Amino acid sequence: MNSAAGASGGYSGSGHRGAAPPQRSFEERAAAKEQMMQSLRDSSQQDRRVYVGNLAYDVKWHHLKDFMRQGQS
Repeated sequence: MNSAAGASGGYSGSGHRGAAPPQRSFEERAAAKEQMMQSLRDSSQQDRRVYVGNLAYDVKWHHLKDFMRQGQS
């Protein structure tokens, strides 16, 4: 084991621990937040899928949708 790596806990950063991050303008923060929120909205569409099996062939999708909406309250 390298003694320098052991003494610093294996961290070989630039030595600016605890330094404040660079300041961003309001517009930059707002744009970053909007980008993050859009990413969450995009991924959440995939997270809301439910597989429903063992249904009769005559069950229509809108009947199932209406039935599932009853459970939202």
